[in-house]
Amino acid sequence: MISVAHRVFLEVATHLSFSKASKTLFISQPAVSKQIKILEDKYELPLFERKGNSILITRSDPVDILISAFHYQHFINDEVIAVCSRKSVLAGKSLTIEELKSLPLALRERGSGTLNALLHVLSKHQIKPSDLKVKIRLGGTEALKNFLLADEILGFLPRPSILRELKSGELVEVPVAGLEVKREFFFIRRKGSEEYGLTKQFIRFCLQSL
Repeated sequence: MISVAHRVFLEVATHLSFSKASKTLFISQPAVSKQIKILEDKYELPLFERKGNSILITRSDPVDILISAFHYQHFINDEVIAVCSRKSVLAGKSLTIEELKSLPLALRERGSGTLNALLHVLSKHQIKPSDLKVKIRLGGTEALKNFLLADEILGFLPRPSILRELKSGELVEVPVAGLEVKREFFFIRRKGSEEYGLTKQFIRFCLQSL
């Protein structure tokens, strides 16, 4: 099993943000700092360095050792796309990133990985969360998918989660020029840890379901 401290380190390293890691893990920011301190005491050096309002991973041998202590198995390439129901006036149209600011949107809940990935890309285009007209936030991919099937507004969902609906035409992709929200998912476990039968079955099930 991956320890709590190591899991926290992975989240902070992924987001390069203590606050975003705390939201993803549903723990307080002081709790995140405490777990990082545990690892820093263990390796006797800082794992992150602050530069203004951002943080960077310290490039040093112990940190490299920490990162290399895990086995990474690629699972899937993911892409978050804009979609709407086939009855929406947006079906068959394409949009600019700027036009997203004027449209009512259905999005995932705050702290969602899907939402964070979208907001990260939008920030590169100088679009802040407060610029968006969010009509509704829903917890879970299925809840958001079902809402979009019944409504006519635009939403953002991972492509792999709506392949059937895209194929049947129930949901329609709405191209947004210049917007690419792509990410990779991995299975992560500590090297040297025993891979139990249930773990193997879970990984096999996930890979076969693609």
